[in-house]
Amino acid sequence: MTHEHRPASTTERRHGEAPAREPLIRQDTPNLQRTAGNAAMVRLLQLTGYPYAQDRHGPGCGHRPEQPTAQAAPVRRAPVRDASPPEGPAAPRQQDGASPPVQRLVQIVTSWHPLRGTRYTDDPDEGRQELPLRTFDDLWSQVQDAVRGSGDRTLMAEFKKNQPSVMEQTRKWVSDSAVGEKGGKHSPKFGRKKHDVDYSTVLELARALVGWVLQKPGRHEEKEYARWVANDDTVAADLDAVLTKVRGWIDGLGGADPAQFSTKKTAFELERALNELKTGKGTPRTHSEQGPAEFGPYQRHFDAPGSAHPTGFRGDFLAVLDDPARYDVRDKIIVLHDLYEYFKDDTTRALPEPERAGEGVLEMTPKGPSGRNILATQDLLDDGTAKVGTDRGSSKAVRNERADSTRTARAHRIPVWAGASHTTARMLHLAREAGATTDELNAVSLGIFSFWRIEYDHTSTFAAHTLHEVLDIAANFGVAYNAKMPQAGSARYPQIMRERMKKADERFLEQYDRLAEAIKRFNTGFGLIRPGRTARRQHKEMAAHLLVEYGQALDLCRVPRQRAESATTVTDIRDAAQEYAAALRQVLDLYDRICALVVVQGSLAENDRDAMGASGLERQPARDRV
Repeated sequence: MTHEHRPASTTERRHGEAPAREPLIRQDTPNLQRTAGNAAMVRLLQLTGYPYAQDRHGPGCGHRPEQPTAQAAPVRRAPVRDASPPEGPAAPRQQDGASPPVQRLVQIVTSWHPLRGTRYTDDPDEGRQELPLRTFDDLWSQVQDAVRGSGDRTLMAEFKKNQPSVMEQTRKWVSDSAVGEKGGKHSPKFGRKKHDVDYSTVLELARALVGWVLQKPGRHEEKEYARWVANDDTVAADLDAVLTKVRGWIDGLGGADPAQFSTKKTAFELERALNELKTGKGTPRTHSEQGPAEFGPYQRHFDAPGSAHPTGFRGDFLAVLDDPARYDVRDKIIVLHDLYEYFKDDTTRALPEPERAGEGVLEMTPKGPSGRNILATQDLLDDGTAKVGTDRGSSKAVRNERADSTRTARAHRIPVWAGASHTTARMLHLAREAGATTDELNAVSLGIFSFWRIEYDHTSTFAAHTLHEVLDIAANFGVAYNAKMPQAGSARYPQIMRERMKKADERFLEQYDRLAEAIKRFNTGFGLIRPGRTARRQHKEMAAHLLVEYGQALDLCRVPRQRAESATTVTDIRDAAQEYAAALRQVLDLYDRICALVVVQGSLAENDRDAMGASGLERQPARDRV
């Protein structure tokens, strides 16, 4: 299922949250805050509605996107689709120990002449054999030259500041390894990712490499968040409600007027549909297929012979619809995803799925509520308001590095990979047709994000979508989303709230010794500007006093956090979270004052996406885009 690309239209404005109040964190908050990793605390303050800090950008700070420079050719990457292809996310892995080769390949191929270009890999058998083969050293030299010649001050500054990491990432992108390599940061289920990319210019590749490095903290944040979502009982219950409603919607199709369907001209065959949903199979369209064929790309992939991680329903979609509580979040999402595949119009597919009774009930590419086009963020304002348009930031495959939507995401350290997700739009369209509430649509959005982050087989060529690429589309369906506070949608889920409080507590407790060391260094004058003797004595006394207060404030935070741990109702957990957030405001204020007092130089949490995006916005109900 390929991405659809439309020319960017006149941008529109999506209203986010209320304007920020006076920030508690100053932009000169120093380098210690970056080491603090205070994203969990920041997210919690956003969650509970407390303003805390607003990231303010200025010229040359490295956070404001520069104007696009003229490029020779548009970007393109290796085929990556908005949903899985007919054969599923990837060829099935036979067992956990299997180690067939996985491509680590970069190709620079001009869009106007596909046979003219260069491939970069340490495996001469990879890529287009007609293209000349070059090494990492060749590519790295060209990347450096492209950045220097770009004229983009922001790109050059970020490249210089992160050059060792960009160099390491460049090497990774051309170094073949084995599928299933595990340990370290690789997926415990599927191992090392496949990474096969095509660009039209080296400069576009350089932008992607720098963006990938800068978004690394955000990707790790999202992995942790995805695990919380997958294990939250309230998320699972909301998905159960959606699946139950979809079951009722299917029954209702039996008496529906065929004129309301996308392409179907005859009555819906309910009995045949229920049988197909029971078996997970439809009628093959080609003579090469023998017998019934599975219609669900995700189910087909996970249940392939020899799969190490099969589904719990093995093609019986009806069983999940009839009793969804028996299945985990992964299986619920697989069912919702593949059900749209079952009901969608198949006329535009080059390699069509098996014929199905549900075919043509839903359109291939749904629109938003009231028939509006699906919109995606093109730019973000300081108050969280988003300018939106129809461009989804992809160019045939993944991200178009010259698109406004991609540049905005890069500027705010928002992880992006595969373009704004129309698969999300399809799943939400199905859920909305079945009568899902806004809270339930939020659960579907978080569920598919979680699936793509921790359950999707990343050894596939086909990339998955990030949190922003999911929720930015979900906002079209009334799901509350602001890119500067991406986890605010978890307010409904008590288990996630507890995890966020715990993470914040751990991170700020870890900082006590680091603050003490910073004060010690200040007192000895190591590497710092020396104030006058009297002022220095006063500073020493003040720093020691503030450190004591910091420890006391942390002690005060433990009370509501422990109460949240033992709470049994959502209301009690939310009340504890409110109190905890208020206490953490004092912790953060003291932390900020200590850092400023000891004259530690630095900038506001450049590598912490949530801290950087600290907008101080108060939570409001979702507003439709206009």
